[in-house]
Amino acid sequence: AEIIAKRAGIEGRDVRGVAKIIDDMDYNYGVVGEWVELSEKRGVKIERSCPVAKYFPPQMCDLFAAAIQGLGDGLTKKPGFKASLPKCIARGDEVCEIVLELGG
Repeated sequence: AEIIAKRAGIEGRDVRGVAKIIDDMDYNYGVVGEWVELSEKRGVKIERSCPVAKYFPPQMCDLFAAAIQGLGDGLTKKPGFKASLPKCIARGDEVCEIVLELGG
């Protein structure tokens, strides 16, 4: 997470920093979405278009959520970070919903 943060010019070690990493990944894969909520402690992103989702099995959503969790743990260095994907296009949902929370 430190190397990714440095390359992306991220200074903040909160949800907004993790959001920037997600935005960079989304840009690379052509994912279209927006943060409908974003603060130091909480972020919710709705992704309406994911060109690669049709190539992935539904389990890829769980893998992506785990990757975000790992990045968030490494970047924030706080035990209260939580990442989830309650909705995912590859699972058959109309959108992907990414939820980031930083408790404590």
